[in-house]
Amino acid sequence: MDSTEARARELAANSGRTYEDALRLVRIEDKTRLTVADASFALGHPVAVQANSELKPSVTGTTGRGPWLREVRIGYGGGSFSDVLVVTGIPLPGEEPDDNLLATVLHNFLLHGALRDVAAGPRIAWEQATAATPVPAEVILDGTATPAARLTVGQVTAVRLPYLTGQVVIGTAGTDIPALALTRGPVDQ
Repeated sequence: MDSTEARARELAANSGRTYEDALRLVRIEDKTRLTVADASFALGHPVAVQANSELKPSVTGTTGRGPWLREVRIGYGGGSFSDVLVVTGIPLPGEEPDDNLLATVLHNFLLHGALRDVAAGPRIAWEQATAATPVPAEVILDGTATPAARLTVGQVTAVRLPYLTGQVVIGTAGTDIPALALTRGPVDQ
């Protein structure tokens, strides 16, 4: 038995998952580049993606791995930095949602987006992001208007909406917020 199979048997025994699910999760944990389907399976819930986007979603990062995955970042366009970023975060049992995620996403867009000012640097961008006052907003999620909180600095926007026990945060280098859909993604993506 190889180490992948042994890890899957141990995970199945300790988590109550089927061996097949545990094996898939161990294989996902070993990947360096996840698909939307992989990320959704590891998270254990559908992830938020842009609805009706012509651009293909790309998993640009995660927090945690395998059964400890708690956050999935999906980017659209922009080359080295996404034009739109959709973060789905579900805390592990006993954890709280990341209260700084909204400001962090806005901060990253301030650093890399339309307001990038080399002289200002990361500290000034963080101060701008954390000083911004959230205003009520609505985001279309799976065809339903969902209450959200919106931060905007200049032409850079981030929006947070509740999702299960966590949150979805959208960041964009503009002021338009795209509609979202929940997906587990195509398995062969």
